[in-house]
Amino acid sequence: MKKIYITFSTLFILLGINVFSQSTSICNPNGNIIIYSNYDGGAITINVDQNIPNLKIGIVSYEFSRITITGTYAGNVTAVRWAGYNAANNHCSIGNPMYTTISGVPSNVDTIISIPAADYSNVNGYNFIICNYSCDDSTNQGGCNTPDQIVAYFQSAFGETTGSLYYHFTQYGCWSGTYNVSSGGNCCFAPISTFISENNSVKNELTVSPNPSTGNFHVEMPNGISVGQLRIYNVLGEEVRTMQIVNSAEVSLQGETPGIYFLKFDSEGKTFSEKIILTQ
Repeated sequence: MKKIYITFSTLFILLGINVFSQSTSICNPNGNIIIYSNYDGGAITINVDQNIPNLKIGIVSYEFSRITITGTYAGNVTAVRWAGYNAANNHCSIGNPMYTTISGVPSNVDTIISIPAADYSNVNGYNFIICNYSCDDSTNQGGCNTPDQIVAYFQSAFGETTGSLYYHFTQYGCWSGTYNVSSGGNCCFAPISTFISENNSVKNELTVSPNPSTGNFHVEMPNGISVGQLRIYNVLGEEVRTMQIVNSAEVSLQGETPGIYFLKFDSEGKTFSEKIILTQ
């Protein structure tokens, strides 16, 4: 795999990526899965400084990782799973052994698995879990996985369902130092649940603006369609809005929790869907 060194800010500008990125981003405050993903691997210490019962931790990297679990509530951790390529390229200069290790939890809690099959298909990702470095799920990831694939994999591996994701923290470069659970993540993208059937050939004909928004969204229906049913779901799969619209609609999510929502529009036997982002 060819590595391309480019800053995140430049990459996002060049690709026009629409991401939800904050210093403390929580997908579901009642979730129990946290995920860390990157390309370069390295040494990562996860400080479990927050009381989350039955906490399950997933880590993904292309190069090998040295994983340490610590903190006041480390005893709450019931599973730690690393998945990736496990390349023995010591780019992060963390020394021998040059393969992934996990410490700080009982041996019956940790799992290291190389190149497992991806549970969720995305044409912009990869068929096996090997790496993830951005919150973008709509452009080609150069051989790495999209974030929705990463979330789907760990939900399946941990025996959890939609809504179990507490946060997902992703970056390209080497892990560096200690990551506090209380600091949250920077990516809340999850697989679109089966209740939304995407039609990729017409997906972008449904226009939502502004997106992200602090609460109010303007929705324009696809060309040639005048009437339909609009529904909006949160990351738990719960319907939060429903309405009949003609040509266009003004939709308010004022009062809802900031994060990712899924807009579904049905008309004339066709289904259109779009992710929308509610900010603070």
